Amino acid sequence: MKLINQLFILTGLVLMATSCDYNELNFPGYKDAAIPTNVFAYEDTLLTTDYAVISKLGLAVAKNKADSAAAKSIASLCYFTAEAPASKYIPLWLASKYLYGDRKSSVMVTSSQYVYEEGEVMDVTEKYVLDSIWALYDAEILNEDFSKDMGDFTAVSLAGDQTWYWSSYSGDGFAKISGYKSSVNYENEDWLISPPINLSKRAAAELTFDQVNRYGPTVDTLGLQLWATDNYADGGAIDTTQWKRLSFANGYNSSAYTFTTSGPVSLNEWAGKSNVRIAFRYRSQSGISCSTWEIQNVLVLEP
Repeated sequence: MKLINQLFILTGLVLMATSCDYNELNFPGYKDAAIPTNVFAYEDTLLTTDYAVISKLGLAVAKNKADSAAAKSIASLCYFTAEAPASKYIPLWLASKYLYGDRKSSVMVTSSQYVYEEGEVMDVTEKYVLDSIWALYDAEILNEDFSKDMGDFTAVSLAGDQTWYWSSYSGDGFAKISGYKSSVNYENEDWLISPPINLSKRAAAELTFDQVNRYGPTVDTLGLQLWATDNYADGGAIDTTQWKRLSFANGYNSSAYTFTTSGPVSLNEWAGKSNVRIAFRYRSQSGISCSTWEIQNVLVLEP
């Protein structure tokens, strides 16, 4: 019995030594750092529902109209194209699905892609390593595209009968307001206020949105404004002394309903705060040409 115990001990020591050599060889710095606790190598095949999820994740990081169109195409086509490549969008999905895998983990993903050399949609299997994914996942803070309704934004009317409402055209949804009705320009003041935005763990934040601005003055100092605060509660009175007005690209277009980007708007002043709100403030005057304002793809990202 004593001899058997000694053999077990000796075998264990040999295995431990071999294991250490293996870990040091395959995980440089192993002796100086924590051992990876959840390294995996998986295989995954995208389902129809996955393409819809990827499309939404793509919209969250879209920077312009072309990016938004590319992301939306993934849901409608259920395959990737040159305009919406798998290499750009699959990492977003992997990061949201495999939250707890160590960064050395990898996934072999089979997806449908249009292969232009072959002229057809084919199943393509590619390897993705999670190291390159995490920064993209952490970027999104707020994403409201108004594709189906007003989302969690709140419309508050301070003057006039015209208010913010949801509308769509050719399947493209947006929040909309205009002080013009039945050939008459009316006086209005209306706010479209975001839900609370948590920046308590963010070092920086950036807002972008797409908009249509038609019919009002070319340079609109009265009607179309963007504000931010960390001192507002749902249902509370809107005191502009508690809000700060922010600058953004006006996007005026006298000839067409064409969405343009606001350009990046810094929210760094509110980094580290938890109850941050942004608001779209619309005003119009009686007897003066009223703007029509449409908003979609409201994104707050950490750069």
